[in-house]
Amino acid sequence: MKQNHKITTLIIPLILISSCSLTGQRLPNPVEIQTAPIEIEIYHPPLPSAIKLERPDWYVVSDQNVDEFMEKVAKIQGVEGTPTFFALSPQGYEKMSGNLQEMRRYILEQKEIIVYYKDVTTPDRPYEGEEETSNRPSVGIKSPFEEK
Repeated sequence: MKQNHKITTLIIPLILISSCSLTGQRLPNPVEIQTAPIEIEIYHPPLPSAIKLERPDWYVVSDQNVDEFMEKVAKIQGVEGTPTFFALSPQGYEKMSGNLQEMRRYILEQKEIIVYYKDVTTPDRPYEGEEETSNRPSVGIKSPFEEK
């Protein structure tokens, strides 16, 4: 009986360990790799609303109308005596006008850059049956596969 017990204790672990190898060699399932582009949704914040400017009051003052101007400004400000006002020389006005034009140019260029990147990052989705064509602006890089 002891002999059977020894044989059984040797055979059972041997069967458990080698059970998979007794049925024949089994190959693992082949790994299938698929690659596909992923469309990433890029958030495009809305453009800021247009600015609303108020028109300032401009007065041209010379030695002929300085008294009339002082009375008018005092009446507008609601003060008696000498009113407070700001003055620009013609050269200062030209500089201010040039600065405003420079700011306008800068804002327009920034807007063009924002619109460009918004167009470039917006995905092109052609309709079913339609060939894929890109309406994105070129950045100067040509594909070697494009027809000339």
